[in-house]
Amino acid sequence: MNVDAQIPEFILRLIGAFYCFGSIIGAGMITHYSFLDHALEAISSKPIPWAERFRERLMLAGLVPVVAGGLALMFLSPFAPWLFAFSAIWQALYLGWFAPRYLDPHDDPGEEVRTRTWRAFWGYLVATAFVLAAAFMGILRGPGSSLAFGAGAVATVAFAGWTYWSMRNKLTNTGSAFAGLSNSNDPSEGWDNLSENGFKIRDPEDISVIIRPSWNDGSLFRADTDDAVSWGWQEKYLSEPARDLLANIGCVFCNVADPYDPRRCALMNPDDVKTIEAEGNQAFDLICQELGAERVTFQPLPAPVGPVMLAGRIKIEPFQLDAVIWSLDEPINEHPRKIFEDEFGISWSLTRHLKEWAEDWRLAHPDDEDGTDPVPETWTEGEQDAHEERGRVLAVRLKRELAATDRAHVMVYYMTRNVGLLEAHADMEIPPLPAPRPNK
Repeated sequence: MNVDAQIPEFILRLIGAFYCFGSIIGAGMITHYSFLDHALEAISSKPIPWAERFRERLMLAGLVPVVAGGLALMFLSPFAPWLFAFSAIWQALYLGWFAPRYLDPHDDPGEEVRTRTWRAFWGYLVATAFVLAAAFMGILRGPGSSLAFGAGAVATVAFAGWTYWSMRNKLTNTGSAFAGLSNSNDPSEGWDNLSENGFKIRDPEDISVIIRPSWNDGSLFRADTDDAVSWGWQEKYLSEPARDLLANIGCVFCNVADPYDPRRCALMNPDDVKTIEAEGNQAFDLICQELGAERVTFQPLPAPVGPVMLAGRIKIEPFQLDAVIWSLDEPINEHPRKIFEDEFGISWSLTRHLKEWAEDWRLAHPDDEDGTDPVPETWTEGEQDAHEERGRVLAVRLKRELAATDRAHVMVYYMTRNVGLLEAHADMEIPPLPAPRPNK
């Protein structure tokens, strides 16, 4: 074989090796970051959005034909152009149609990531065109040897199996790659395997439980991890009367608990613990019959919520649909990170007031979710001033609760129309707020 013929073959093999081994490294990175996501989910008890999970599954699945095409090209196999073309079509459909329509509205990757992904796709499209041209010119004459091609096929199957294992054990807790798309509001859909969030029940059948009230995590917790027991598990292993009694414990607790306690465990009157005990003993007796007395413990008071350290500088803004508190620790060129109120270690009352404050703004600005409208048309100047003052009061209350839970160093800011962000201080004078509005 002459040198002129060897040069394009060498380039083709180099392209194949790049996409083959690059995809393997990429798959490892996806599963690594997914493992970190699961660790964060376990710490915060906040489920990872289904769109993020499903995006990871699709990305891993899409790497299989890329690896197969790279291996085939390394062996100059005539299958290479078919695999490259299939993978290019897959990526085009994903980037141009599926992701923007079904995933990005729920899990926006950001403009920088989107640009980088498109740039990689255009590079792959150029490589695909080069491979198709090589096939047209007759350069792809065969696998080189049956042994080499067989080794490539075995490696591709092994990679596909490893990818499936990664999806099953790291990206999701279900055996189906499409479980995250189930209708979480329809209990008849996948009831045997899915919890209320659309993911498989992770709590094993034989767990020991603690009956204990809380503000918003239910009244049943695992004895080994102290995590709230999923509603799906309770539906499967507890009777309806037992679940009703657990719900009653929560109602009784919320009626006698101190809504201004940032640790979410104090009662307005300590003697009211007897009322909780009377309600809890009924649930304790029934659940002992259903699970066994050795697996059930009753604690009439909730565990104190420890101070959660999520940021050193935060602001409150009502503009976004899913958060009011935002971290300001990120670099100035990055979007602020949302902090969920119920996970920040603040009182139930303050959490409700923050949500009501944000909801009032959104109702008055139905077409302005990002806060880009500087002069709202639905509010008078006085209404705008009143809402801004409520924000100041809430920021001061937040600062005081952080100081009461060993987080006095956290800086709290609130938004004003004329100045922008202003810092709240615990010694600022504020009027008392009314009780939170009742649930609708």
